[in-house]
Amino acid sequence: MEGTNSSSESTSLRERKKAKTRQSLIDESQRLFSHKGHAHTTLEEICEQVEIRPQTLLRYFESKAHLALAPMSDIVEDLRRKIADPGRTATTIDLWREHVEARAVFHKMSDAAGIRRYFKWTARDAVLVAMTAALDHQTLEYLAQDIAEDHGVGADDLHSTQLAGMLVAGWNSVFIRWLGTGDDPTELGRQQHAVIDFAVQNMAGTSVQQLREVAGS
Repeated sequence: MEGTNSSSESTSLRERKKAKTRQSLIDESQRLFSHKGHAHTTLEEICEQVEIRPQTLLRYFESKAHLALAPMSDIVEDLRRKIADPGRTATTIDLWREHVEARAVFHKMSDAAGIRRYFKWTARDAVLVAMTAALDHQTLEYLAQDIAEDHGVGADDLHSTQLAGMLVAGWNSVFIRWLGTGDDPTELGRQQHAVIDFAVQNMAGTSVQQLREVAGS
């Protein structure tokens, strides 16, 4: 029994060290990217700050671009885990509300100027722009699939896909506007919830199957 406890403690310690190293890599790389730009920052410079080898860094992140977008991809992954949880009782829309509220609170607690710098330097790199778009597409797919499941319809349900697309596009539109205005993050959260309310109330509940039936009639 003692051996089992010792093994669990050792595993827990290793996981904490890995998590700490990963977070240090994100923090140091974000600082360097913000100061020098993504293209002019090397993996060696990042590793020097964290005191690890480049080979070790690549065990945590597939590439420098993946490291650069870690703050965004971690948010998407957190949403995916919550949506995929078989024990969840909240609807997908409710989880999305929690998601946008958590992001608004995060921006309120964080350095707003730093957030604006982050999106400024990522927008200058074509690879990062493409990868950001891919993250948005992943989010849309997660939402669409599980909105459809919530309503007991097939994954090709047009309403679910349209609603998911409007939620993601709405988030981006409101967030980009917020970046340019300097408004309080509380206002960001309020506007995000307003977008959700509008989307849910105004999107027509038409499925692909219903459209096929109409077309065939």
